[in-house]
Amino acid sequence: MDDNKNEKVVHTRVSKELYDKISSKAKKHRISTSNLLRNLVEDYLEIHGEVWDAIDKKLRSYIDSGEDSIVGYQSITLNKDVHCSLCGKPLKKGSQAFIGFFEKSTQKIIVCANCKDKEKVVEE
Repeated sequence: MDDNKNEKVVHTRVSKELYDKISSKAKKHRISTSNLLRNLVEDYLEIHGEVWDAIDKKLRSYIDSGEDSIVGYQSITLNKDVHCSLCGKPLKKGSQAFIGFFEKSTQKIIVCANCKDKEKVVEE
C-alpha cells in the first residue's frame, strides 16, 4: 500500500466511441486501459515537450538570422502562463505582454516588455 502513496488518480469522461477505441487498443496490446492511458499521457508529454522545444529553437534561430524583422507589437493581457519567445522568461496569466508581428511571415511571437524594448533599439 505504501507503494501507491505518491500516485494520484485522474478521472475523466470520454465518449463511448473514444472509450471503445481505448479499450480495443488495450486489448490488442494485452494491457489494461489504465496502463495504456498512463503510457499515452507519458509519451504525449515527453514528445510534446520535445516538439515545442524544437519549435522554440527554430523560431529563435529564424529571428536571429535576420531574414525577417518585426514590424510591430500589440499589447495584450495574458490569459494563461507562457514564456517569452525571445528570452524564455516566464510570463504570468494577467500580466502584460506583446505580440510581435513579422514583416514577411504570418508567424507571431509573444515577448516580454524587456525584449520588446531591446528589439526596438536594434531595429531603429
